[in-house]
Amino acid sequence: MNQINWSKPMQDYDYLWPGIAAALLAFLFPVYWLSEFLSGIDGLSQSVSHNIQTLSLSDAIFVVLALLTIYVYLSLRRILNDQLNFKKVDILIYLMIAVNIIFLSTIFFDIWTSIASDHSFRVVEPTLVTLAIAIGVGSLIVAGILDILLAIILLRSSTELPLIWRVFAVLTLVQGVFELSVIFHFVVIIVFPASLMVLAAAFLRKPESVELV
Repeated sequence: MNQINWSKPMQDYDYLWPGIAAALLAFLFPVYWLSEFLSGIDGLSQSVSHNIQTLSLSDAIFVVLALLTIYVYLSLRRILNDQLNFKKVDILIYLMIAVNIIFLSTIFFDIWTSIASDHSFRVVEPTLVTLAIAIGVGSLIVAGILDILLAIILLRSSTELPLIWRVFAVLTLVQGVFELSVIFHFVVIIVFPASLMVLAAAFLRKPESVELV
């Protein structure tokens, strides 16, 4: 009697939710940051000060973006491990997650100012604004360095990796360069969603068995 292999269909859908998450993040990321850039046209300090004074829908989207990013990075590590036996970038991915958690922590500024008195906020406003900007710029620079290192490691193994991962590595390298430049970081609004769509395609494609040493 023939035995039905029920595990194979399930394996094909192991990365369905990561694929959906990556695609959703690719859509929400540019929408959120474009609106933030446009609202900050009067100046960075004024924009940050206004942003941390209230809790709004944009703050909820900010949290969702950060959580989706963390989930996608964890799924990236898992698929590289499971399907390609590629574990060289595990530490880098964990560091990327740590950077996102630190950046996400700035939401507590908004929470505190929403419950603090106006006087208390005015006293600490310059410190909060400076700290929020420092965390944002610092996170951007560290993320750029990590993205470049991730891309270099992937590209060094490019002959052994499927094409889709090479495309992802190139986009990640470009993203890292613009993040590291700080001045031209707005280009990431285009590059990051593009790399996410490639990553979503990688999540949703049929698994390949590639053994890397």
